[in-house]
Amino acid sequence: MTPAQLTDLLTKKYSTQLQNPDVTVIVRSFSSHRVYVDGEVTRAGEVTLVGPMTALQAISKAGGMKESARVSEVILIRRAADGKILTTNSISRKRSTVRTGAKTFS
Repeated sequence: MTPAQLTDLLTKKYSTQLQNPDVTVIVRSFSSHRVYVDGEVTRAGEVTLVGPMTALQAISKAGGMKESARVSEVILIRRAADGKILTTNSISRKRSTVRTGAKTFS
């Protein structure tokens, strides 16, 4: 429910008890979706999802994969809408090389 929808609902509910109720809803905080990235990443732990995010973007927010990471063995575990736990190991990426000046990063 959006703040505007809650405002409308509360205004309708209070209008039976008050004349012309003036309702304002202010969101002070919200709960965000989060995932946990673990294993051979730079900063294992919780990653807050801001909008749609792929598994590789979440790994990137965790500092990226360490050199010791076995990319072909990454496992994604998630809960389906019906509550069942699903696993897949279909994440893949080719290591790319970025050159900046005299330094090379893989």
